[in-house]
Amino acid sequence: MAIKIQVRRGTNNITTQLDVGEFGFKTDTKELAIGTGIGQSAVRIITQKHFSSNNSVLVADTAETPTALSLGTNTILGRLSGNISALTGSDLWTVINGQNNVDIDVNSKRITNLGSPTNATDAVTKTYVDTLVARGLTYHEAVLDKDLASPPTTPNTNDRYWVAPSATGDWAGNDYKIATWNGTAWEFENVTDGDCAFVTDENIFYYYDADVTVGDKRKKLSTAAGNHASTHHASGADPIDVKDLADSQDNLLTHAFTAKGQILVGTGNGTYTALSIGTDGQVLTVDNSQAAGVKWATAGSGSSTFIGLTDTPSSYTGYAGYLVSVNTTATGLEFTNVVDGGTL
Repeated sequence: MAIKIQVRRGTNNITTQLDVGEFGFKTDTKELAIGTGIGQSAVRIITQKHFSSNNSVLVADTAETPTALSLGTNTILGRLSGNISALTGSDLWTVINGQNNVDIDVNSKRITNLGSPTNATDAVTKTYVDTLVARGLTYHEAVLDKDLASPPTTPNTNDRYWVAPSATGDWAGNDYKIATWNGTAWEFENVTDGDCAFVTDENIFYYYDADVTVGDKRKKLSTAAGNHASTHHASGADPIDVKDLADSQDNLLTHAFTAKGQILVGTGNGTYTALSIGTDGQVLTVDNSQAAGVKWATAGSGSSTFIGLTDTPSSYTGYAGYLVSVNTTATGLEFTNVVDGGTL
């Protein structure tokens, strides 16, 4: 005859009512526990009913209170903050960042899809290195400006500046270095003799000359274009005409003039202005009160006759047949009828 073994069962909560070694089963929630003595908390027994979902594990964020946690694809069990959870790849990098204190061996495999470096300690791609090698390892990434000695008040992340001499503020002590704003602080990269960078606000390459002792150590980089081919000379097969050159609006070709009759007048060292045309009959005269130093003005009336001049006789009357000669004091002209001591 089979022997049926039953345990204490019912719908009451299992608390302290079980004797030592006595099992208790809560029939509505399917909880199973074993007693540790009347008046003592029973010990819960894990059963398959706790695993309420596929791909789940039991975790206890509160002591003696296990719950099922489902792990999704490409996740790993861990605790980033708060409760135990299924961590994603991005979560893992957050955990690793700043925590690693040993070398990482990638087992002869490659790290792929790197972004362009912005900080001094960033990893770089082969293409990035090859590009620098091809340039002779002297070219830095472009900078916005080279004339600032103190940092701008509201830089954007990754803004780059070539620090001017006598730097102040957060740039103090970093003359001629290239400063990059990383979003929270300035990072500096060294510049050595011969290094170059493109300055975008001037559209010009500059190089660093460490041997300069007076003035700015950064100099404009010569294009080293050399002489034009003889075919581009005036008598060549393909002569260059200045009117065909591209105009950057900084030269004297197309954009210097806006109206007929204008002339270019120097206003200072390397500066000029287009002086507008005057009115009919005016002449160009010096006037230092003008920004250009000259102006158009009406010409003086002058004289249209010989006797209207200031150093000539005032009348022709009585001088018919006379000659014109310089007077004895050599201060003007006069009429005379004496030639070689004889009278005409």
